[in-house]
Amino acid sequence: MRAHRAQGTIAYIFSFLFCLNGNVFPDWTQTAGPIVPSGIHVQSLVKTEYGFFLGTDMGMFRSTDDGVSWMKITKDSMGMILWDIKDIAQLGDTLVVNTFAGVHLLLNHGTAWQKTTSSPPQQWRRLCVTNGSTIFTNALTGLYRSTDFGTTWEMVIDTSVQHDTIQALAVTPSGKIIAAAQDMLLISSDNGIRWDTLSAPVPRYAIVWKLVANSGAIYVCSNRGLFMSPDEGVTWTNLTPANDSNVTALAVEDTHIIIATKKGSESVQRDTFINSIYLSTDNGASWQRKYSEQPCYNSVCFSTVLLDKPVIVAGGSYGGLIRSTDLGTTWSASNKGIVLSRPECLITLGNTIIAGTTRGLFLSSDDGDTWRTTEDTLMREAFISRFVMCGKRLFARVHQGLVCSDDSGTLWRPLPTPSLPAGCFSHRSKVYYTSGSGQIFLSDDFGATWLALNTIPGNAGPVHSMEFQGNTLFAATSAAGVFRSNDSGASWQPVNKGLPDLEYMPLTMSGRGLVAGSRGPFIFIDDGDNWQPLGTGFPEKIDINRIVTFNGTIFCTITANNWIPGNLFCLSPDDRWVNISENIAEHLIYDIAFNDRYIFIGTYGYGVYRRPLYEVTDVFPPRREAAPVVRDGACISSAPGSAAFSVKVSMSKASTLAISIYTLSGIKIATLFDGRKGPGFHTFNGKSDFLSHGMYLVVIRGEELKMMKKIRVID
Repeated sequence: MRAHRAQGTIAYIFSFLFCLNGNVFPDWTQTAGPIVPSGIHVQSLVKTEYGFFLGTDMGMFRSTDDGVSWMKITKDSMGMILWDIKDIAQLGDTLVVNTFAGVHLLLNHGTAWQKTTSSPPQQWRRLCVTNGSTIFTNALTGLYRSTDFGTTWEMVIDTSVQHDTIQALAVTPSGKIIAAAQDMLLISSDNGIRWDTLSAPVPRYAIVWKLVANSGAIYVCSNRGLFMSPDEGVTWTNLTPANDSNVTALAVEDTHIIIATKKGSESVQRDTFINSIYLSTDNGASWQRKYSEQPCYNSVCFSTVLLDKPVIVAGGSYGGLIRSTDLGTTWSASNKGIVLSRPECLITLGNTIIAGTTRGLFLSSDDGDTWRTTEDTLMREAFISRFVMCGKRLFARVHQGLVCSDDSGTLWRPLPTPSLPAGCFSHRSKVYYTSGSGQIFLSDDFGATWLALNTIPGNAGPVHSMEFQGNTLFAATSAAGVFRSNDSGASWQPVNKGLPDLEYMPLTMSGRGLVAGSRGPFIFIDDGDNWQPLGTGFPEKIDINRIVTFNGTIFCTITANNWIPGNLFCLSPDDRWVNISENIAEHLIYDIAFNDRYIFIGTYGYGVYRRPLYEVTDVFPPRREAAPVVRDGACISSAPGSAAFSVKVSMSKASTLAISIYTLSGIKIATLFDGRKGPGFHTFNGKSDFLSHGMYLVVIRGEELKMMKKIRVID
């Protein structure tokens, strides 16, 4: 950071704040995304008196504002089984949630989960309806029911003998059960014990997307059209709008009917689908087209519609949600809060946060309040697992290899790579690329050409982490621990003394030396081959997923076995590991990133969370007993190339406050503020152009606040 002396700049460093009055750590804030308008697969959508409930392949969401915003309500601690929500049905105050791997109950108006004691066979289960206290659900082998809230199940239709697969289910207002098999419609008047056939309005082996029973009428939504029977299947009327025979979604409320249609085949490219939404206010006698995109990328094929007059919410099979508040006259996206399942990696470039995910790249310029998808088609659907900065160039590891961006992530281009990647790292102006076989490649020209280094000996497996200590290169392998090279990769020696586990471990270089995560944190000592545990209070025998150093502080995320959720730990000045993610303990944390205001974490299934950076260290005790209690936070920042700087102070209560600038010898040379301030956030602006280049101290004092920070003014 350089400028003329008249434009001197204060370089900022965040200081640690210390707290005596308990380790109270305020909540993290979930950012608005990354949202997934082109990735989410909506599978079910229902309304109750307790809100809208949305089932997706990424979990279950709830909206209490008619679909404006959503909050994820499935918990990762319940395992992967709750990621794929096939169908939702209401049973009094309970919701029956059907997943591919089991039936769950959502109790207390959608606030508590309970797995049913048993489930029908785990084959293609996707439907559920309720009739009184009876639950019906299908499988490849047949239709099953439970009259004891899922404790036991009995088969009521054996589709391997009588019919083909049950495609749709509905319950009439009179309590009759309607089932659509591939070869006919079936109806039961005794809660599923005996079944009779109905005259079917569609030909055999047609696809019935949905059955709806409303006000005595039965509606069949199929790839051959929309049909209605006013007499429980005796006679049928074709309600299909002209030229739109494939009706994919249906909702009925009184005399209003909403349908979604599509043209095209599921075997063709998904952006060639033509989607339309139609509204009828007279029971299907006439239709108005209310939504159409030709072609459509963000709303590829509507699989679910919900009608709650005048609100309409439509969900795409790959295209997220759209919403209308005027019965379809105008539409807007409705994906707020629907976060991506796995932000695998995060990086901050200036004011921009970039999230690499399993379904493409997302960017935010407002600390995560809003996210946008990349305009680059190469990265729109890519599986991105790591970011690396080398100079001003940003590299990303994708499944196909390595890509790079010269403009902070806006445009990307693929690089020639020698093999499929296992890792990507940088040091100074060099890029290192590792393959799944453990081979390491070096590029001195930012990835244009590659030189193969010697392979790490033995069956070490892929190299997943690399760090330099001076001119010594360290590489952590997936199966044989850490190796060291003193000759730029020409030869390798194992350095594993003291490590309890030699499987994959992350590395980071801290101010105290090289740190590795191996069933706990370890530090490399004596410039030899020995490691010793670092810090106290870390959970025993817990794997570390990621370990990073920021402004001299070491952070790490843990990954326990069997999908036990991970936490974020921070090493305090007195060498204690402190869990700073207690209120998000149910989320597996993938990656960490920092800017000058926040610490960001990417979580498994819950998107990106943030926390003001200066608050993170509030959990630490003081270094010296004589230090005063600090209950508030402060930070100093400056804009590059500017003589202006600002001091931001967070105060929990009204207090006197003094902010002064001192020389290193203790001579006061300026007072920025001396007075009284109330509780809240306060910003004090200053100029550094009157200061000579060199080091200074900024001292912040309050009734219960004292902080001292070094700053540097550079010519």
